[in-house]
Amino acid sequence: MALEKTTENQEIIQFCTFRLRSQLFGVNILEVKEIDRLMPFTPVHHAPSEVKGLVNIRGQIYLILDLSALLEEEAQEVKPENRLLIFKESIGESFGILVDRIGDVIDVASKQITTYAESSSDKIVAKAGSFKTGVCQLKDELMVVISAAKILEFVHTKMNGHAAV
Repeated sequence: MALEKTTENQEIIQFCTFRLRSQLFGVNILEVKEIDRLMPFTPVHHAPSEVKGLVNIRGQIYLILDLSALLEEEAQEVKPENRLLIFKESIGESFGILVDRIGDVIDVASKQITTYAESSSDKIVAKAGSFKTGVCQLKDELMVVISAAKILEFVHTKMNGHAAV
């Protein structure tokens, strides 16, 4: 099955969906390496609250970021049902994000993805502005489309001046 396909001159993109608090997010499936259960973090001393720590997955070390903290929300309490969404190294570095729970892989026509006013009344949607690429109105709810590369760029910009991450 193709991950990105064209139907009637319309590009279809597959998104890996996940939830953070009650908000639905989606990231292009081509950016996702794997999804893992929560595992112990090794703390990164003097790192900002956005950095949860490092994890070793089959001998590969990944930096894990707290998406809640990146959205300037309260850092999330780690729970057993949380998942790690690990991105491909082609994004730029070995990293992933901590999410509340993983959803489905869904197909979305590229024309359904639109930009969203930063003055959104939804606080989480508005704060995702630095790394979102758009939003998509699904049948029952709004999905915020984010980019792993933009998350990494945002983190590098925000962490500039902090201890090495």
